[in-house]
Amino acid sequence: IIGAARAAAWRSAAALGPGDGLLITREKLGAKAPRYVADESLGLVSVREMIKTREGVTGSSLDGYLRFEGWDLLLALALGSAGTPAHLEGEAYSNHYSPSASLDGLFATMALKKAGTAKGVWEIPSVKVTGFTIKGAVGDLVSISFQLMGSKLEIATPVNADLGLVTAPAQTPLVKFDASAKIRMNGQSGGALTDGDRIFPHEFEVSFIRPFEECYEAGYADMSEPAQSGFIQAGIKLSFDKYSLDDFTEAIAGGTDYKMDLSFTGGLIIGASHYVFRLDLPKVTWLSASADVDGPGLIRHKVEGRLLGVTGAPEGMDGVTGPLAVYAVNRRATSPLA
Repeated sequence: IIGAARAAAWRSAAALGPGDGLLITREKLGAKAPRYVADESLGLVSVREMIKTREGVTGSSLDGYLRFEGWDLLLALALGSAGTPAHLEGEAYSNHYSPSASLDGLFATMALKKAGTAKGVWEIPSVKVTGFTIKGAVGDLVSISFQLMGSKLEIATPVNADLGLVTAPAQTPLVKFDASAKIRMNGQSGGALTDGDRIFPHEFEVSFIRPFEECYEAGYADMSEPAQSGFIQAGIKLSFDKYSLDDFTEAIAGGTDYKMDLSFTGGLIIGASHYVFRLDLPKVTWLSASADVDGPGLIRHKVEGRLLGVTGAPEGMDGVTGPLAVYAVNRRATSPLA
C-alpha cells in the first residue's frame, strides 16, 4: 500500500486515507541512512561512537503506469499550478496543470507499507516532487516516473502507523500508446493544430525537471524545504521506426521552432465525455536528429528537442505559456492542490 496527500506544513505529516492511494510499479525511496560523524579523538584505540547529525531524502523516485486519473496530485505538485475543475457533465470534469514560478509551500506526505504485519510503514513526512518523465512505445502502456526529495524517512510514524484506510480512486483507467494516441506538430507561429498536422513516431519521451538544492538549518535534524536552484529543464525525444520526415533536420538547419501536443483518449465517462490526457508543448526547439544506417532494413530516425516557455500562448493553446502543460478530463471534481 502506498499513498500521498497534500501536506500543509513542512515536517508535519498529513494523514492518508481513502482516495490517496497510488498504483505503482516500482519505488526507490531510498534507505533509512542518516549522516553520521565519528569521534576520532587521538588517544582512543578505536572509534567508540557514531554521532547522527542530519538526515534527508534525495534521489528518490516512484514509477508507475500513466493513468487518466490517480496521478493528479503528484503532477500538480511538480508543475505547481492546478485550476478549479470545470464541470462537463455528470461525473466528467476537466482541468489544467501548468508550471508556476515557484513550488514554495507545495509538498505532500508519502507513506508506504512494506510488510503484511502491524509494522513496515515507511513515511516521508514532507516530500517535494521535483519532476517527472512520461514515455511510451507503440503497443505498450505509457509509463510515468516521478523524482522526489524530502525531509527524512520515518519508520515509526504516529500519523500513518496503519495504512488500512488508504485506497486508490475507484476507477483508474490506463493510458495506452495505441490508435487512441494523437501527436500533432506544426510551426510555432502557425495556426492551431489540426489532424492534418499529425506525425507518427514509434516511441516518445517527455521530461520536466526542476533543479533543487538540499537545505539544512540549525535547530533541525532533518532537511528543510528544498530551494529551487535553476531554470526548468524540459525536453522531448521521438523515435520513428523508419526515416520519412525531413522536418526535424530542416528545423535544426533553419532555426525553426515548432509547437506540439500529445493527446490520449480513454473510455467513456458519461454522455459524450471520454477520459483525456494531453500534453501541450507551445515551443519546441529541435536540437539533434539522427538516422544511422545499421545494415539492411529500416533506417531508424531519432530526434531530441528542448521545451521552452513563451511570452504569449500560440494559436490554439490559450493560456499555455510554460514549457509544458497538462490538460486532463477525468472524474476528479476538486483541485488536487485545494
